[in-house]
Amino acid sequence: MKTKLACVAIALTALAPVAVAQDATPVRAEFKFESNLSTEDNYEAIETRANTVCRNAARRSDTFAPTDTAETVANCRSELVDAAVAALGVSELSDMHEARS
Repeated sequence: MKTKLACVAIALTALAPVAVAQDATPVRAEFKFESNLSTEDNYEAIETRANTVCRNAARRSDTFAPTDTAETVANCRSELVDAAVAALGVSELSDMHEARS
């Protein structure tokens, strides 16, 4: 299997007030599934990347509102991991994600 790449964007509109949600920039990230790594290592890399992207986005006013909480960041991370696993389309990765969710 070759390395797979997925570009994922999520909008955090569900948790934001309507005015903020309309102006919010989606959180975007690229994720890879590398065939030379185990499924476990790939999954952990996806989780780490999602965590980093969401924590960095939380510091920007164009993605999160100043009143957003740690729960919003956690939801961002969860949504990014869900989207990355789905976009990559690797059955072993999907199975691992389902077992952990």
